[in-house]
Amino acid sequence: KTLQESILSVRRIPVLYKEVYFRGYIDCYAEDWAPYLEPCIAKYPNYTHYFRSIILAQDNKDLQLCSETKKHINLSNNSICIGNEFKHNIIFKYTKQCIEKYNKKRKYVFMWNKNISHHNPYSSTAADEDTKQYILWMNSTGNLKNTVLVIMSDQGPRSGQFVETDFGRMTSNYPLLSIYIPHYVKKAFPTIAKILNNNKAD
Repeated sequence: KTLQESILSVRRIPVLYKEVYFRGYIDCYAEDWAPYLEPCIAKYPNYTHYFRSIILAQDNKDLQLCSETKKHINLSNNSICIGNEFKHNIIFKYTKQCIEKYNKKRKYVFMWNKNISHHNPYSSTAADEDTKQYILWMNSTGNLKNTVLVIMSDQGPRSGQFVETDFGRMTSNYPLLSIYIPHYVKKAFPTIAKILNNNKAD
């Protein structure tokens, strides 16, 4: 169970996912590091689209898969890949399918890519171009016109030789939070933009 899921399952905490659920949004949750906390800690939320099953299937040696599928999965032992493809790219494709399938409906899509940089900060650049292309796709398809896009990170690298560099020491405790608000939303609700500007980093 992930930390996020444990938080979501505590009924007394007013979390965003509960509002998403009660308001009837199509929801999609995808992360590349599924087993984090023990299943007995809290109950899993009832996600409509849930990438965790794919990650668990990769690690389940007893799962009955066709030989070619199993062979593909075992092509690489690298934690940032499934077979010959980056996990973050598979998550991008997964969420794209959700966005395209429910094109005319309200959606809440949450992606959390950890493996690409958690154990090796030098591999994080491998996701730069793919992330850029994902955002360009969102823009070219018109999805950014009615989407609040949030890009965030909880912290920088905290282990390895990278932390001993000046940049590593500077970013080890620095979170990232970047929020894009559609133009029509800012025009209709100017208070939102004002609050964000008041809270932005100098």
